[in-house]
Amino acid sequence: MEILISISGSSKNRGIKIAVLLAAGFVFAGIPLGRAQDEITLQVSYVGGRSSLDFGRLRNLQTDGTPAAESSTRQVRLVMEPVQGNTRPYIVTQIVDQEPSSEAGKAASSRSIVYRVEEETGTGTVKVTSETPLVAGEQEIYQSNPQGGNSQLLITYDLVTTPDQEAGSYTGSITYRVSTL
Repeated sequence: MEILISISGSSKNRGIKIAVLLAAGFVFAGIPLGRAQDEITLQVSYVGGRSSLDFGRLRNLQTDGTPAAESSTRQVRLVMEPVQGNTRPYIVTQIVDQEPSSEAGKAASSRSIVYRVEEETGTGTVKVTSETPLVAGEQEIYQSNPQGGNSQLLITYDLVTTPDQEAGSYTGSITYRVSTL
């Protein structure tokens, strides 16, 4: 089926027309609106009760001036549950929206933050099997088995200070997405 969309008229009504035409197009094409969201749920919880990727305050030097060997670990648990017997496979993507940086805006050294993914339950494929540097952008971290199913992942983020890294409180922003295949 082919749907042709023609937009005309004032700019005030153009947005309304586009929304109506797009909704009608999905109905005519037999694609229910919101279907992808209804196939699987994703629950994100920060282990330890934190609501963000907050590494806390780190030093780069000891009080005597020698390099500090401080580190901070944060964990995030992801739980994927198919809705009402969905058996489609899915992938989980990690999106680093904002790399961890100090309150002064100084980015953490690219080699100072690593992460790893463990499958606590499920029978899928973890795409990050060893410590991997955290970089901005999207990374596929998990693929379910061909039948989908419940899965639970534990992601561990480690920040280790280096002598060349500025001391400070480091926080970042990461979101997660699950998509059916």
